[in-house]
Amino acid sequence: MNECPLLSVALATYNGAKYLPQLLESLSQQTLQPAEIIVFDDGSTDNTLAVLNQFIQQLPITIHVNDQPLGVVRNFKKAVSACRGQYIAFCDQDDIWLPDKLARSVEAIKKIDSPKPTMVYTDLIVVDEQLNKLAVSYWEHRKLKPAKESFKSLLYGNIITGCTMIINRAMAIEVRRMPDLVLMHDFWIGCVAYGVGRCVFINQPTVLYRQHASNVTNNDAVTWRTRWSRLYNFLLSKEQASHFLCAEINQARLFLSLYGHQLSLINRKALRQIIDLENNMPISRKWRTFLIKFLHIH
Repeated sequence: MNECPLLSVALATYNGAKYLPQLLESLSQQTLQPAEIIVFDDGSTDNTLAVLNQFIQQLPITIHVNDQPLGVVRNFKKAVSACRGQYIAFCDQDDIWLPDKLARSVEAIKKIDSPKPTMVYTDLIVVDEQLNKLAVSYWEHRKLKPAKESFKSLLYGNIITGCTMIINRAMAIEVRRMPDLVLMHDFWIGCVAYGVGRCVFINQPTVLYRQHASNVTNNDAVTWRTRWSRLYNFLLSKEQASHFLCAEINQARLFLSLYGHQLSLINRKALRQIIDLENNMPISRKWRTFLIKFLHIH
């Protein structure tokens, strides 16, 4: 196995002892080894720290424990800020990496070779708690189409799974500037990459994406039946309608304040359009999202 002296892994943990050994074992089996694995623990009360210490002889792990709980966004922000590598891979505590994950991701980001904030992300294999395969492609499972994604469409809903991401040093600097109030770190980083930097996706899985009761996001399969059912409820349901898209609009406003001067005219217009939806009726916000996310009309 080769080691990449320019490669870091940022791992955020919290009560992850149950699945952490399998993750760390998969990191030890990478064909390209990182120079460092920076762990920030958010105050675990289980055996997470004991598990991490068991792997210190196998892996270049440095453990930090937060003085007080920060939440996933701020925890990853601290982890990335402590990484020294030219390239930084994000890591979740309950997944398993395929052996060539790092090698494939580093190869892809090196090909971009840009001084701009750069990010690469990949597909995933969906598995259950016992690692039984549920779907060979997360993107097909969720009916996601990265090839049709743009800065404009990303503003209305994230499709990037953080545990597959690798970023360059320029993007790491931008992560340090990331506001604490963003919806999710991978959502924000994706907007930076698509909006003012560079972004490439790999149409192959690099991670076994474990689904269990404690997952932060809902990743149920999307079939045509569920798709139309959700679409019907999405457009016609009045439940929580007044709040629809408000969080994304607030994030867009944060993005405009930080990056407005760097955006192209087209991307600045896209930001203004979603921010202006705040004054629209909920049904108008829903139809706008439907046109962009479902029909890919940009």
